[in-house]
Amino acid sequence: MILVKRNRPSAFTLIELLVVIAIIAILIGLLLPAIQKVRESAARAQCGNNLRQLGIGCLNFHDTYEGLPYLQYTQKGSGGPWAGTWGWTVELLPYIELQSIYSQYNLNLGTNGTSNQTVGDIPIRTYVCPSSPGGLSASARNLGSWGPLDYVPFYGVYTAALPYVGYTIPGTSDATGIAAMGINIRRPITSLTDGASNTMLLSEDGGRDQHWIMGQNVGPLVADGYEGGFWAAASGSQNFLWMIGWGPGSQANWLVGGPCAINCANGAVGIYAFHTGGANVLLCDGSVHFINQSAPMGIVAGLIARADGQALAFSNFMN
Repeated sequence: MILVKRNRPSAFTLIELLVVIAIIAILIGLLLPAIQKVRESAARAQCGNNLRQLGIGCLNFHDTYEGLPYLQYTQKGSGGPWAGTWGWTVELLPYIELQSIYSQYNLNLGTNGTSNQTVGDIPIRTYVCPSSPGGLSASARNLGSWGPLDYVPFYGVYTAALPYVGYTIPGTSDATGIAAMGINIRRPITSLTDGASNTMLLSEDGGRDQHWIMGQNVGPLVADGYEGGFWAAASGSQNFLWMIGWGPGSQANWLVGGPCAINCANGAVGIYAFHTGGANVLLCDGSVHFINQSAPMGIVAGLIARADGQALAFSNFMN
């Protein structure tokens, strides 16, 4: 009888096993940043698409009413047709395929009317940037039960920010505002004498009611009261902003007035996004651009103002 000797495969040694584990750990370490980058790229693209949909909605609204939505409607005591106070986000609902939500909102009640509170609790995906911490969750964003809002128009440039603009902005005493949308006025595109492609309609102001400064969450907004970053809000610093600007210093690291307009502080301060290097903005021609956070106050103010007559080099800061 012939015996056949069979060689059994040897097991991994401890050193070989540790080497394999180390190699896997290195590969995971290399892959994670790439995965995160891809996710952020997708989120930034979705954010831009949200703004694009809002732009289409605003232009379709303009075609119907021969003017852009009210920035804010406040004529309840001045013979206006509705008794409530509300903003552009409510008027726009039927034009972003949300007629069913709009039909539930009572324009003769304030935001805090019982039925309107119920409607305002509904999270609307088109109004939220997927990069914003907390996403659609009202509780995670210190909003109680209100549906969040990450996109805002501007009313004007605040007095404390004017020294950083570099030129005099005309029309700052206009009660309707200096921007594309106006208070108690459905402003026609033809009134944007700077041109629709040179005037901003909406920008990001993400993360409210959390208070973010230079990428750090410092808690609920502590310096400017209740910001109310929810879509059903009806007043300033809630669904529209002044451009105030930011600078390091006082008031719990929140300074009224400063040279920084983008990605320095959210809330009532200026443009704020959770994208690397800048933020998405929607122009009045319906185009969406990514504006670099290095853009100076003068450039941003020029985009906000509809009729300042400034030929500013926006293209140097946008793509």
